[in-house]
Amino acid sequence: MAARARSSIIPLPRRGNSLGTARDKGRANFAKSKHFNGYESWGSHRINPFESIYVRETFSSTHDARFDPAVEDPWAVPPEVSRHLRCEDYHWEATTNMPHFKGAVVWYWRSCLAVAWSLVKIFSMSLDLPEDFFAYKLSHPDAALALYYYPPIEDANDWNGKERIGMPSFFGFDLNSTMEC
Repeated sequence: MAARARSSIIPLPRRGNSLGTARDKGRANFAKSKHFNGYESWGSHRINPFESIYVRETFSSTHDARFDPAVEDPWAVPPEVSRHLRCEDYHWEATTNMPHFKGAVVWYWRSCLAVAWSLVKIFSMSLDLPEDFFAYKLSHPDAALALYYYPPIEDANDWNGKERIGMPSFFGFDLNSTMEC
């Protein structure tokens, strides 16, 4: 399943239609979501007011215990934790017209979680602590996923070199958050 799913999702940007057709994206628009899951068009974010608006498309999914391999029974998540999880099926229902999309995204997210759990164990051991030292503090992570697509620059000759291009960082913050627990 994973190999088939990857082959159906990865070529999308190469075909020039980024995260799907405009109709596909509209069906999964994050503005229709209760918890900001789904598709977000380019030009919708700018954190630094001195930079341009980000030229990227995003598909986001918040943490869902039903797909988390570390959660044996998603219905057994304590209420004090589950009330903060922003799970919904809207974005998955809106993408049923794209075969294997959900399977590929969930497979990728689960793989990222596996790497994250391995890194947490490595951090513990690097500090001469037991491998599972941080496990109780991270028993229910709110590990969301955001897939970014940056379209190619049509004509690089049009860029004057003076404009500051907005491109957010992709690493460091989550890793530091993990280390601060």
